[in-house]
Amino acid sequence: SDKPKDCQFYSFSEMSQNFQAVFDRYKTKANILIGHSYGGAFAAFLALNNRTDIQNLILLAPTPLKPKTFLPKLINLPVFVLEFMRPLLDKNFVKLAYHANTDPNLVALERELTHKNPLYAIKPMILGTLNIPACDVRQIKQPTLVLTAEQDGIVPAK
Repeated sequence: SDKPKDCQFYSFSEMSQNFQAVFDRYKTKANILIGHSYGGAFAAFLALNNRTDIQNLILLAPTPLKPKTFLPKLINLPVFVLEFMRPLLDKNFVKLAYHANTDPNLVALERELTHKNPLYAIKPMILGTLNIPACDVRQIKQPTLVLTAEQDGIVPAK
């Protein structure tokens, strides 16, 4: 789709409404929801709001359902500056996201795929984590599997 003219389209509130609309359109009688990273926050939020329609939940290194209290000041730089800095940002991401023994081919594939994600979309999504609603995940009643990595530098296991 075209680039939204308003960064609010990337807010947690707006994106969760989009996920809800997609879920409402494609849900069946039995639904298992899987979310990874930031998608884990959306999946948990959907599970809280669709208790009877979602039977199971799988969260892979999920972003917590609470507003971020700290973001690097770097994220406030203009997008064209961030694009210029992208090689450095990528290198730092790899260091945080992957174990030193990770297959280099997997890391190379990830880097190739993420370069298709424009920073004009990534920046407002990251800023959107400031507005994640604080939710009590203890209220999730569906059986839930949470998988985390002990050495994950982006979404720590705790």
